[in-house]
Amino acid sequence: MNVELAFIKTEKIDNIIDNIKERLVSLPDTFGTQPDVGIPNSYDSILAIENNRKIAVSQVSKGWISIIESKEVNDYKLLLDLSVNIQTEVIGIVLSEVTGNYGYVEINAGKVMSLFHSEQEEIDEEVINNLLLDKQINIPIYMFREVASNKNLGWQIIKK
Repeated sequence: MNVELAFIKTEKIDNIIDNIKERLVSLPDTFGTQPDVGIPNSYDSILAIENNRKIAVSQVSKGWISIIESKEVNDYKLLLDLSVNIQTEVIGIVLSEVTGNYGYVEINAGKVMSLFHSEQEEIDEEVINNLLLDKQINIPIYMFREVASNKNLGWQIIKK
């Protein structure tokens, strides 16, 4: 599995969608200006040049919402802004079996609270699973195409 996605602790789905729409219509960040949150960032090579961004937004489940970019790359400026604007916790997840790169960053009110990153050949999924269990997040880790093609999952697709 190769995916980057985020979980936002909130019941305010309308606020999340409004923030996402605002970000999607803004100009892309210039190369190298994405915030450094301590884990690798693919924004410059993938999202900065993407004109047709789409973001899937899950339903609220136990106080959490998940978001996934269509290119499955985290936009850390968006995640930091969501954390500040809603004054809440945001968790960005990175899983790349191709590169053996995996980890997470926990952000609260715009500040990085903790992070984990590894580039070992084999991904230890327990690290991510334990984090999700500790936070009582019961939304599965999906890829964008899974939620976009299965309307029964209840995700909304926000487009530019």
